[in-house]
Amino acid sequence: MKSFKRCILHIGTAKTGTTTLQASFAANRARLAEHGILYPQSPGETNHTKLAAYATDAGRMTPQKRFALLRFGGNVDAFRRDLEEKMAAEFEGASQDTLLFSNEHLQLHLASQAEKQRLRQLLDRWCEDYRVVVYLRRQDKAAVSLYSSRLKAGETDFDQVLPKIGRRLPAFYDYRKLLEEYGAVFGMDRLEPAIFEPDALKDGDIVADFYARLGIADLSGFKTVTPANESLNVEAQAFLASFNRFVPRFVAGIPVPGRASLINALGRDFTGPGRTVSRAEAEGFYARFADDNAWIRETFFNPRNTLFDEDFSAYPEHAAYELARGNTLKVGASLARRVLSNAIGRPTGS
Repeated sequence: MKSFKRCILHIGTAKTGTTTLQASFAANRARLAEHGILYPQSPGETNHTKLAAYATDAGRMTPQKRFALLRFGGNVDAFRRDLEEKMAAEFEGASQDTLLFSNEHLQLHLASQAEKQRLRQLLDRWCEDYRVVVYLRRQDKAAVSLYSSRLKAGETDFDQVLPKIGRRLPAFYDYRKLLEEYGAVFGMDRLEPAIFEPDALKDGDIVADFYARLGIADLSGFKTVTPANESLNVEAQAFLASFNRFVPRFVAGIPVPGRASLINALGRDFTGPGRTVSRAEAEGFYARFADDNAWIRETFFNPRNTLFDEDFSAYPEHAAYELARGNTLKVGASLARRVLSNAIGRPTGS
């Protein structure tokens, strides 16, 4: 069986340029291979979503896992065997000595130590050593950026930009817990956390920064990709929150036909500034993570004074927004025209 000297496992976090990175890795597969790095296709053509689906407990379902299981009639064991066989076939005969995986759902959806251990057991078949790379974004910024993605995933609450915090910190933003759990499985010395801020990235660019971590400083000859802008404007966010109440993402475990195309159309036609929060709300949310952020700084980022830049001046004093009902209806009308145009094969009237 093929053995790789090292495995670079990029686990996100979401909203830190992961889509752009994955597009670059896929577009430059051949160039990466020349540098001794295999970016495989068996776990996913661009984003290795099947890794998270494989590692998730058999009785627990995520949207990505639903999609992965469709062609297997929901049979988890059959899906896992198929992925194992396809990965083995792809790796056999590979001349590269490094495997590169990238999937933000490894942060988003692997909730337990058992799931993370299952991921390692899969990769241990081929990998001798690991580097777990994870970019961390200030929690309030990540939450505001993630708002559109939550609506795209089916949420219906238009007013809840920042997630509510109870006695426990929301898992997605609890970076200390994330690092401790991955450290327990892969080794704390194998963790490579990085700060997702322009001043902390090589040339202020996520792609240049990651390639530098791969040991590739000269990107001449590499294809460039357009950074993904997935933020919906306010009107599109309002439309989607209402739409989700009537059209769910899945019915009886089957994706609703056409819904993904509609979401993609929104992302193409209605990007722009979306909902935000007030300065006080952002500062209050961020403050809840102060102790854990201090631990991360002391453990991985000494001698930084703070883990993140703590300038909140970009937020408004009051998070007011104007939402004209007519503009929201125009979003629906535009989507309807697109559907009709596709159906009849020619543009409709404006």
